[in-house]
Amino acid sequence: MSNPFNVTFGELPSSLIERKEEEQLVLRTFRDETPESKVYIITGPRGSGKTVLLTKLKKDFKEQGYLTVDLNSYGDMEEQFASKLYEEGKLWKLFLKPEFSFSFHGLTFSINGTNEISNVTTLIEKMLSYLAKKQKRVLILIDDVSSTDEMKKFIFSFQQWIREDYPAFLLMTGLYENISELGKSKSLTFFIRAPKIALEPLNLTSIAFAYKQILDLDDKESAKYAKLTKGYAYGYQVLGSLLFKNNGKKLNLDEYDLKLFDNSYSLIWAHLTEREKQILLEMASTSKQVDICKNLSISNGCLQMYKKRLTDKGLIASKTRGTMQFVLPRFKEFAEWQAMLEE
Repeated sequence: MSNPFNVTFGELPSSLIERKEEEQLVLRTFRDETPESKVYIITGPRGSGKTVLLTKLKKDFKEQGYLTVDLNSYGDMEEQFASKLYEEGKLWKLFLKPEFSFSFHGLTFSINGTNEISNVTTLIEKMLSYLAKKQKRVLILIDDVSSTDEMKKFIFSFQQWIREDYPAFLLMTGLYENISELGKSKSLTFFIRAPKIALEPLNLTSIAFAYKQILDLDDKESAKYAKLTKGYAYGYQVLGSLLFKNNGKKLNLDEYDLKLFDNSYSLIWAHLTEREKQILLEMASTSKQVDICKNLSISNGCLQMYKKRLTDKGLIASKTRGTMQFVLPRFKEFAEWQAMLEE
């Protein structure tokens, strides 16, 4: 039996704890005859399973006859969309004389031998209008969005398509800070209002049961290892992979730490502000907010602002009044290492 756990980011692993509630929410909304939203934004920290959920939803919608188009946040996104939609939707029958290349500006070709089109925006509208008549729906998927000018331009165009009631739907994933940055643009009002799905930790019971079945562990061992993941999707895959390689025998915690620290936490850390890092370093020593304020010489109001940011980024939680705890497994130990390295 090959290893059912996958530590490569973005790939759909064999052993998957499905997020049925979130999956069904998107499916139910987009399949409605008059959907209340044509956009969903999936957020969460690195390794929380955003790309895996996006990949699963793409498969679901494809099976239901949707045209699916993957885009990235860089380059001319309208040209990307036009090119891929043209191929995916087999729309060459619509164009008698395609005299263009989608990789360049200034496209010119004829539709049904009559109407000339010389810009991508009009081309997309023609294709979406054609698909609407054929009762075909299009799902656009953008993984790991960035606040680029191209991304803002594409979202603005998508707003127009919504107003025209074209059969286009948009599903995006991104880190909280990138989504927040995009939302600051005054011209993208619909993006600010778009429903967001913040991925919570996976169910520990589901993780324990999966470990028990796959690794042939007893209930006590399964529960112990499930707790070590704290419901972190990437942690579930890393720990499962290490246990599988060891035939379910005793775990080398250093190996687990190394995978988490190198592949995920170091990247998370690199994108934090200095003040956010200082607060997390203090949390390695104390969970009490009053002590953190005292040690950093900051006001409670200042701490609350950063507490919200770190909570929105999926890094901390407040289980009891006046305290803050790490959400990700072994992140306290990672912060302790950072403190020693930065001395």
